[in-house]
Amino acid sequence: MLQYASESSPSMFKWALIIFKKVLLPIIMLFVVYAAMRVAYKLIMKLYISGKANEWVLILNNGKLKNSGVGLSCFCSPFDQVARIPA
Repeated sequence: MLQYASESSPSMFKWALIIFKKVLLPIIMLFVVYAAMRVAYKLIMKLYISGKANEWVLILNNGKLKNSGVGLSCFCSPFDQVARIPA
C-alpha cells in the first residue's frame, strides 16, 4: 500500500523529537558549556600578570603599592593597575 505524507507525519514527528532529545540537545549543551568555559578562561588570563626576568612589575591599587618584584607572576584583581619597568 502507498502511504501518504499525512499518514506518516506523526511517526516522523516522533522520530524527529527523539533525535532532537537524544542527539542535538546534548551537542547544543556541550557547545554552550564550551563557550562559557572559554569566556571564563579568557577572563582569568586577563587577570594573570607575568613579568620577564629583566622587568620590575609593580601592582598598585588605589595609589598604594600592593605587590612588586623582578619577574613577578601573580593574579591581580580587576581594579589593580600594573606597571612594568625594565630593570
